[in-house]
Amino acid sequence: ETSKRRRRGRMLESGRVVQVLERRRTRLVGTLKSWRKRRYVVPDAMSFAAEIGLADGDTHGATEGDKVLVELSPYDLKRGRITYRYK
Repeated sequence: ETSKRRRRGRMLESGRVVQVLERRRTRLVGTLKSWRKRRYVVPDAMSFAAEIGLADGDTHGATEGDKVLVELSPYDLKRGRITYRYK
């Protein structure tokens, strides 16, 4: 859905996502970090700026500072799980 409006003589367009049909990126590489008991991955790709929170569970032997491959949740882009640890 989009809408157009005029502001200070300029035409502005705005919109919102109604439905995601297919995610373009489902996996990404990043660095495993931890803070208190929370673990998250900071993506290497600058095009994906959000940290990825990890559920408690298998980290495939990864420790803080390791490069990991994360598969994103199909329901929430800020959640994922580690599928591979780079050595």
